[in-house]
Amino acid sequence: MDTHVLASGCAAADTDTSTDCPTVLTPSTTTIAERDVIKLESSVPLAGKVFILHDHKTGRVLTLLDGHVSLQPPGTPGSAYRWMCEEREGWLGFKNIASGTYLGHNFWGDVCAAAHQHMGWENFCVRIQPNGGYVLLMTHWAQLWPLKQKDEGGMQKLLKAEAPVKDGNVWVFVEV
Repeated sequence: MDTHVLASGCAAADTDTSTDCPTVLTPSTTTIAERDVIKLESSVPLAGKVFILHDHKTGRVLTLLDGHVSLQPPGTPGSAYRWMCEEREGWLGFKNIASGTYLGHNFWGDVCAAAHQHMGWENFCVRIQPNGGYVLLMTHWAQLWPLKQKDEGGMQKLLKAEAPVKDGNVWVFVEV
């Protein structure tokens, strides 16, 4: 009987279906600290796909938490951070899987997820960035304004900002 050493370091015999392997202790959970650098590659945002949107700079995710859109650490309890990408009349829209509401903006330009239909205030396009990721752009009359982070009361909120594209948050789209 021949015994082979597998790439994992385990031994397996040709005539045996069992594997002789050393015990490896694996933690049941993994914690990502905010200070950890998260290196992610972005998928292309396409209609019909589900994504987690990571802020390229902080690694935080675009989250619906207690009815408000904000940037939170991945896995924040009670947060809904999966977004279905849809398309309407050439515009992208992002529907939160848990709430069924679309990412958009209100009258004051604050980013929210309150609409149950993909209409004008829920229209997005994306612009690829040379160092990876995409800037999300929202319609403002005949212009496109980027989503930009705003710190308010200890929460990191988002708004559509009258700012150059380069000043918008860069997003990494992770397909799930």
